[in-house]
Amino acid sequence: QGSRWGIWLVEFISLFIDICFSYVSLNRLWGTGAALTGTFLWLYGLEITLEGGNLTEEYPLALHIMSIFLLIRLLQQPSNRFLQFLLGLILAGTFLFRPNIAAIQIMMVFVLLIAAWMQKRRRDILPLLLWTGTGAALPILLVAGYFWSQGLFRDLIDAVFTYNFAYSQTPLNEASRLVAGFKILGVVAWMALAGYLASFWSFKADAQNRYIHLYLLLGAPFMIYVNDPAKRFYPHYYMTLLPLIALLGAALWHLVQSKIFPKLKVPPVYK
Repeated sequence: QGSRWGIWLVEFISLFIDICFSYVSLNRLWGTGAALTGTFLWLYGLEITLEGGNLTEEYPLALHIMSIFLLIRLLQQPSNRFLQFLLGLILAGTFLFRPNIAAIQIMMVFVLLIAAWMQKRRRDILPLLLWTGTGAALPILLVAGYFWSQGLFRDLIDAVFTYNFAYSQTPLNEASRLVAGFKILGVVAWMALAGYLASFWSFKADAQNRYIHLYLLLGAPFMIYVNDPAKRFYPHYYMTLLPLIALLGAALWHLVQSKIFPKLKVPPVYK
């Protein structure tokens, strides 16, 4: 009813979903310690980047973290068409919030295609593209149809694509996106870098989750590049990287625990 509490409630529900899916997903990968480490790390990053909340980048976090859960499930059940369709829906949802942040889900589809090719499941490639593509197309077509019915389709294109294309062509800073990220995120960025190196180390050793490591190795630098094409370096832009930071933190814990403290291993609660 127009009060700030309405917005607060939506934010609370969204972030509660984020935390639940983050813990369950990371626990499924590497156990309770990794789940707690990764979830705490991205929440600390959220405290740095939230800037009061109610920002465009805040609400897609739930979609991003849910898509991590779907990626894990699809690597385990690669022929599950329903999960492929859901991944497409989430891709469309993030695209409609901000087109460039859908790169998180686009990279997931790319890794799933690589996995199908490397595992000699070539027959799964076309259905994967078909079902994720259908899932992605439906929400976008519905939204486009609504604006078209209101005589506002051209305005939609101008607002989403024309404006953002011009916006991204006029950078405000000459500094590196990576350097800016380290300045904004501080210790969170350093932990993520350590997690990236851990994922590189674990790519061959952790065969069971090899394609998760591949997703991190390819997805992290790709998202750093596309996340802020105009180099505005606003802290809330880096909120989009938090799901990857959660995975990187969990990967770091997994490597440290398995190599240095093997007796501290806590098995997954959810399988």
